[in-house]
Amino acid sequence: MDPLTNREVPTATELPSQEREAHHQIQDSEETDGDADNLLLYQQLYSYATQGKTNKFHDTIEKKLRDPNTRVQFLSRRSPQNNTFVHIAVSSGHVELAAKILQQHKHLLLEKNFEGDTALHIAAKAGDVDTTTNTLLREAQGTINVENTGDVLTLLRMKNNEENTALHEALIRGHQLVAKCLIEADPAVSLYINKEQKSPLYLAAEQGLVEIVKLIEEKAVKKNTEIQGKSPLFAAILGCQKKGFVHIN
Repeated sequence: MDPLTNREVPTATELPSQEREAHHQIQDSEETDGDADNLLLYQQLYSYATQGKTNKFHDTIEKKLRDPNTRVQFLSRRSPQNNTFVHIAVSSGHVELAAKILQQHKHLLLEKNFEGDTALHIAAKAGDVDTTTNTLLREAQGTINVENTGDVLTLLRMKNNEENTALHEALIRGHQLVAKCLIEADPAVSLYINKEQKSPLYLAAEQGLVEIVKLIEEKAVKKNTEIQGKSPLFAAILGCQKKGFVHIN
């Protein structure tokens, strides 16, 4: 998914037709329930999230959502693209705000949008090392049994609609620093395959990313006798045509 911009802010006049329809459905439902004020509050918080106004976001939550249960429910709400506030903050590059939300609402770490992306997928696509390592993986550390499913390995191994892990997405876009962080955090995910039967190892070999191939070989391949999906050796042949020789044992 491309980074979010203010075009996704759910106002009726700016949304594309499909999103506008979804927006109206939300708005009509909430106004029917006498909850129009909550819609306005959501739009206000959405604006703060896209602009990275951490203090205003936090202060507004504290003042207007005093009940803890109401706060959890509200911060779990979605945009027309099914993005949580964490997705929005990460897409907009606002690490501090994303961390602030996750400190109180860790369950949002594992939530997916309509493309099946977690916030980690989005950070990996953007090549954002700081968000990947210092915020998302840090918050995932020790997040054992978030709704009985979540820890750092669960997050790293989650797949989107293309069956790509965050590591796949980083390598598809050539973000080697992010890829290295993800491999170090969970070497096994280097061998996971996507819809195209390509593993991160295959993608790295295909692109001639010698350092990544060597890292995966050291951390994962030597400890696994079976590699699924398309042959990384064939990918290495393709990769050597692009960036020199890539060796795979």
